[in-house]
Amino acid sequence: ANFAVYYSGNPGDPISDAGQTRFDVEQVGLRATVDSELDQIYEGLTLTWGFDFTHDETSQEFMDGADAIAPMTQNSYAGFVQAEVTPVDWLLLRGGLRYERFDLEVEDFTRPSYVYLVNPATMATTILPPVNVIGADTTYDEVVFNIGAVVFLTDEVEVFGAFSQGYSLPDVGGFTRRAGLGQSGTIDYSDIGPEAIKVDNYEIGVRGTWNDFRGSLTGFISESELGTNFDVTTNQVSQQKERIFGIEAIAEADVTEALILGGVFSYTEGRRDTDDDGNLDAYLPNNRIGPPLRFTGYANYSFDFDLDVRMEAVYSGARNRDDGTQKVRSDDTITFNLAAEYPLLGGKMSFGVENLLDTDYENPTASATRNIPVSGFGRVVALRYSRVF
Repeated sequence: ANFAVYYSGNPGDPISDAGQTRFDVEQVGLRATVDSELDQIYEGLTLTWGFDFTHDETSQEFMDGADAIAPMTQNSYAGFVQAEVTPVDWLLLRGGLRYERFDLEVEDFTRPSYVYLVNPATMATTILPPVNVIGADTTYDEVVFNIGAVVFLTDEVEVFGAFSQGYSLPDVGGFTRRAGLGQSGTIDYSDIGPEAIKVDNYEIGVRGTWNDFRGSLTGFISESELGTNFDVTTNQVSQQKERIFGIEAIAEADVTEALILGGVFSYTEGRRDTDDDGNLDAYLPNNRIGPPLRFTGYANYSFDFDLDVRMEAVYSGARNRDDGTQKVRSDDTITFNLAAEYPLLGGKMSFGVENLLDTDYENPTASATRNIPVSGFGRVVALRYSRVF
């Protein structure tokens, strides 16, 4: 399935037995959030402010101890402030700023040698030589903001809209693991390292409650100049302009005091610019989008003796899109889940069964990653007891 794998050093038996990897992360962080009421400045004005700090040390090694990616250390800092105010009874306004900074230290490492499958029919292979990667210290930072509003049309109905930005680093290790495939010698991290991603998100919708019925309808668009995608045909990770869009509808009704029926419908699709000409000429691959159409129907029933039972059916639609490199098809599936919860000894006992009928289906995201069919989970049974104190 993976046509470039860890080389054993033996041309007669080139695939290494140590080709699996172990991923290690050590993380420590601190987060502080303060809510401040500022009625003395403006009636109903509140501020939420604070800061985040996270220290990460990350490595990934083959079973023989060789590095699969460049070991790296990242310190993340963020300071934020969010305001909320109701200037009139029918309007709620929110807005805020967030400063993000990532200090990334990528260590020197040697990207190991790989076996490349040239012809699957004859099993012909070639050896990709190791590459020395010179590390670097890099700083990324950005100020992002959000703004939103809720309009209360009536006591039952409200309309909302928002714009927000996100800022993050993609999987840096994925870029170093594939550094200089087909090359030899030495390369610099600055030549292969990804750029940080800023994403613009737009959302608009309506929601309401009418006696025993509740519902909402939301539309969204997410845009970025540097979306990150894995290309199956070249075994490379790349960044391109992209746009993701979709809708979500939720409906729920109290049929009786004990029975609730509901459903969640969503549709998501996305396109990207594969040739850097500014036009979104291809769909995003399945390992980014998955099934565009999803519907979940559910029923909750509460018995008189405090037992709550939930039954749901989950439908995932098919997808057959040209992602700019090849067409990868995912088939539609339907699975059923069952869950029950009961208070016990001051806590809660939960029982659940996912994929109740043990339906055989392909995991669309995993299958699209290498364009090889990968089965989804069969029946999964879980029993859990929890208590809050």
